[in-house]
Amino acid sequence: MRKLRGSSTATVGLILTHTALASATLEPPAVSDARNAALGGTGVAYTDNAAAVYHNPAGLTGVGQGAVTLSISPFMPQLEAPIGGTQEKSTRSFFPMFLGGGAYRLTDDLVLGLAVYPVMGFGGEYPDLEIFGGEELELSAATFEASPSLAYSITDAVSIGVGYRITYMMQDVHQVTPAMGPGGTPVFVASDLSLSGMNFLGAHLGVLARVTDTTRVGFTYRNKVTVDLEGDFESGGMKLDASSEFSAPHSFKLGLAQDLLDEQLMLAFELKYALYSESSESTVTTIDGLGTTEIPLEWKNSLSAALGVEYRVGPEGPDFRLGYCMTQSATSEDYPQPFMPPPGLLHSVHLGAGMQFSQLELDVGGFYVRSKATDLEPAADAVAEPGDYAMDGYIAALSATYRL
Repeated sequence: MRKLRGSSTATVGLILTHTALASATLEPPAVSDARNAALGGTGVAYTDNAAAVYHNPAGLTGVGQGAVTLSISPFMPQLEAPIGGTQEKSTRSFFPMFLGGGAYRLTDDLVLGLAVYPVMGFGGEYPDLEIFGGEELELSAATFEASPSLAYSITDAVSIGVGYRITYMMQDVHQVTPAMGPGGTPVFVASDLSLSGMNFLGAHLGVLARVTDTTRVGFTYRNKVTVDLEGDFESGGMKLDASSEFSAPHSFKLGLAQDLLDEQLMLAFELKYALYSESSESTVTTIDGLGTTEIPLEWKNSLSAALGVEYRVGPEGPDFRLGYCMTQSATSEDYPQPFMPPPGLLHSVHLGAGMQFSQLELDVGGFYVRSKATDLEPAADAVAEPGDYAMDGYIAALSATYRL
């Protein structure tokens, strides 16, 4: 790799650091529909509408003749990080998360499903930064999937499912960096990097076992996918081709759903493990005419545990739901970044309710998530500054399922 020089070096180095976010290490509770958002992000062992494409494709065998599910769940995060020696807070961003999908029973044992949803949307804007002459630092990143899926009932008690994942990823960064103008006058150079790409080699495998009439166990595996990102780098009147890549990790989920009190009460528990240490050791970005830069990430494997409780008052509801999730961030203490969740644990509390009207189910839910790491001392080769890193965010979800 050849070295970069002058103001281009600073501009490229900072932008490449921030673009390392890509799909994010947040690993928040899942937000595919409002019921799931209220129950701690669980869903592997009980989801039986079109959102099962996201949680566990084997769960599609519970849709009956068919179902259509639509959900919107905006995510509103705010971040805090040291920038230029000062603790700065980002504006609270707005990411319109959603899920749209359907499922239809082809035979007594075979169900076809399809859903489109974002895996994650993240980013933010740090406005009026003194180090940048009052300009802003901004990043947005999102990953979307479209997944046709099939579920098959091996027996009345065991079903399997497989989903084909088509992944689209995009990220945009706006950066302003100091440089020297004519006569040594300080100036600030605006730079923008826009990248996107697709991957067609994703798979999602699931198993659902009805151990008893009241106990269900689910297990899923999502394979690692690497997206080649291409786009443009613009700075100082020049526009150059740019490229990078990002890998979403292998991940595993194990879930349990237990009905009690004649099925009026359901307890759901779920574990998720994502192999970030294998997929995200560093990020390499190339800008034609300027060179290639490698930014260390050293992300860690992420483990999360979630619990949800649902109480149904009557046969058609209302249902009242509570949940909690604790997640180990994949972000390394040596390489924190202003647009990443901080190292350590993320905690989220969940709340929601639902009602059934004949064939129509309406649900509302949401949660608040927060994490903070104080007095961090990044590694010597990190661009990040020492100080406190924090993130908090709100998700409000509304979903509707119509059953055929």
